[in-house]
Amino acid sequence: MKLIVMVDDNMGMMFNRRRQSHDLILTERLSEMAGDTPVWMNSYTALYYQIHFRNAAVSVHFMEDAGTDDYAICENESVAKYVDRVDQLYVYKWNREYPSTLKLDIDLSEWKLISSTDFAGSSHENITEEIYTK
Repeated sequence: MKLIVMVDDNMGMMFNRRRQSHDLILTERLSEMAGDTPVWMNSYTALYYQIHFRNAAVSVHFMEDAGTDDYAICENESVAKYVDRVDQLYVYKWNREYPSTLKLDIDLSEWKLISSTDFAGSSHENITEEIYTK
């Protein structure tokens, strides 16, 4: 699967069971990237993201249900136990420090960075997209 995560400078993903932030331009970028490819998510993520994707799929076991070529957005769960299913990792960095209670729990040094792009968001003047492969 192609896993999408959003993190702050300390790899934080959530604070007190809430997403740290969101950005409309990033969401539009993800929607364009996914096109008609299924984008898997859990019910928490679906509350914000489901309406933005043509082929959103919601499941409690979304990281297990996502196919090899499918995307999955993870905001509020550990990803470490699913790392063997991930072929590409899309990390979106807010380039800010937020408080966090859940952090991305995989070691990016074990992945190969194939692309890094900065773009302006609607709520963040600079968001960094990093794409990794195994």
